[in-house]
Amino acid sequence: RFEKYADTVRNFDELSSSFASVAMTNQTLLEQRSELFESIQESNVYATQLQSNRQWHFYKLLEAHLAQALMHATLQNFEARFEFDQEALHAHYEEQRDTKRFFGRPDGGGWTTLRDSETGNSLPGHLSSSWATMQGVAELQTHIDGLTHHIKTLDKAGQLLMLRRFESVKELQGLMPKFEALREENLEQLNKYWELSDVPSFRSLIELRLARDALRKADKENRCADLAESITLVRLGEYGEAKELLESLVDIPGIAPLALACRSELHLRQGNLKKSQLDWQKALKLAPEDSRIWIHHAVCMELGGDIPTATRYWEKVLAKGDYNLWARRALSLLQTARPTANKSMLRKASENALVATRLSVESDWGSLLALAFVQASEGDKHAAIKSAELAADLALGNNQHLCIEVAHQIEKDLPRSWRSYDQSP
Repeated sequence: RFEKYADTVRNFDELSSSFASVAMTNQTLLEQRSELFESIQESNVYATQLQSNRQWHFYKLLEAHLAQALMHATLQNFEARFEFDQEALHAHYEEQRDTKRFFGRPDGGGWTTLRDSETGNSLPGHLSSSWATMQGVAELQTHIDGLTHHIKTLDKAGQLLMLRRFESVKELQGLMPKFEALREENLEQLNKYWELSDVPSFRSLIELRLARDALRKADKENRCADLAESITLVRLGEYGEAKELLESLVDIPGIAPLALACRSELHLRQGNLKKSQLDWQKALKLAPEDSRIWIHHAVCMELGGDIPTATRYWEKVLAKGDYNLWARRALSLLQTARPTANKSMLRKASENALVATRLSVESDWGSLLALAFVQASEGDKHAAIKSAELAADLALGNNQHLCIEVAHQIEKDLPRSWRSYDQSP
């Protein structure tokens, strides 16, 4: 029995350790995702700056090309004028030579020379302007080459930046399956906590107190443990603390439906039927196909004495294929532990009790007690007493006393009692 008590604590301690490991992994993934988001945002900022810088250099390059084209046009004009002046000078020289040879100058003055002519005077200016323009073209070409090189550098930097951004996005996408796997693991942990929290109410008071103490040692961030603790507190009748915990859970995604379903039972136990129904409707709206919500409602209906509705919801759970052991055990007890049980009920109860007993990895006292009720209803007193005594050997604390009392009731042909609904119509 000490080992069974220790198992209760050990199971929750293992879950708490697992939760801490998952929480650490989740934190690491969140940090990686944050770093990748920052990297992508920085890449976007740098890309915008690079694009702006490139556009500015491109405009400057365009201006330089236009200026260069203008200078080339000026040079072509200078070349055309230079050729024209050369032809004019040649013609002028020929004219001067012929005039000197045949006519001379009567005024005795000197002859007009190449330097004195209008055309001759223009040549040095043309040459000087052409040279200055050619120097400007050369300088402008150097500037153009520099701008072109800078733009190529910016393009290369942009390509590297886009590659870095692509790698960051790819790495970020690679985190998504990890987050999904972690989410599934969190849901699995939530379900394990829920399954260990004695929703069907089959644990002894000692087990419940041990579970409560173990759950209180969990991390403050472990809201799954808070849910299990709140259910445990309801089982122990510590409603004030349970209500406070549940109030902090009803708005948390994933946990909210179960917390609302548990609070529905809490309100019912406190006699507030209206609030209980309201929480049940909210839970059902959030998770209409969640068999765990149906189980909570079945427990509430059983608690309130509405056995037909409780039976109907346990049958829905069984039809869905979830929690077969719980469903068959509950159905067997609901179908037999009543004075009004008929043969059809007893036949179903017998089947459910036998299947529940086979389904349990280790013999389950609740299933054995259900089998005892079936056997007693069928008139097999000896087998019923034996099943009840086996159930007592497996049960702990107050549940053991219940099994012993049932064995005594069967032996003495007394009315058999089970929970509070044994006298329900």
